[in-house]
Amino acid sequence: MNVNELRTVLALTLSTPVKPGSLHRLMESAEFERRLAEAVLIMDFIPTVYERGVSVARGRIPSGMIGLGSQLSLLYRRVLEQVDVRPLHGLSASVLAMSAAAGYLSALGKPLREGLRQAVTALLYNNPGEDTVTFIEGLEATGASDLIGRLEDGGLTKSTIRLENVPLGDVFEKLEAVDQGFSINIRGYSRVVDLARAASRGKSLAAAILLAYLEAAGRAGYRLQAGSLRKLIEADREIRRKARLDGLLGLTFAATVLVLDENPGLPVT
Repeated sequence: MNVNELRTVLALTLSTPVKPGSLHRLMESAEFERRLAEAVLIMDFIPTVYERGVSVARGRIPSGMIGLGSQLSLLYRRVLEQVDVRPLHGLSASVLAMSAAAGYLSALGKPLREGLRQAVTALLYNNPGEDTVTFIEGLEATGASDLIGRLEDGGLTKSTIRLENVPLGDVFEKLEAVDQGFSINIRGYSRVVDLARAASRGKSLAAAILLAYLEAAGRAGYRLQAGSLRKLIEADREIRRKARLDGLLGLTFAATVLVLDENPGLPVT
């Protein structure tokens, strides 16, 4: 799994139609274009965290110095400043965490599905509490009140994080209840692996993304099935009257990355 493949999965995760209740290229254009601009900013961060993952695996830097929390905080602020939209926090977290894991495991010569737990443990549970605090400050600066509230309800404030040196993985464990993009942690990564099994039935990358999304939506209580474009559009309209399911995008991305890692020749469409 390389940087360009990660970027391709991200672009298709946003654009593949039709993901009822979330982003796709047949939705209202202004919002979709803003999210594409956000995706371009996310892509800019992929090479840095990928190479840091490689450096950790090769012993060039300690795992605690990878700085994922700081990178996410910077990315969130950049999205708000340059695109003028609240970031898709869980999607960015999933992309950067999976990119670091892909770099780490590529250096070790291990497939992602086999080594994901090892990578997550090494990269998300050894950072200093101050890096986690920087991540929290990025959430605060970009209007993530729902995520901040979840952490506070779980007893995680900036002061307690500093005092107890809480790693980023512990924070992700709390946040995945609000946005499943944060499932890249020791407790949640098995959800990614399970979803990849469903997505692996897809005959193309776009089909795998749709299957992963529909499976994630089903587990969230929205019983959807792949079918005609008309039926998916109707389901999209119905769900949007009540809810937005953008919190499933990060999980969809992560599961599809596992599929592509195991099937590098999978066609895009």
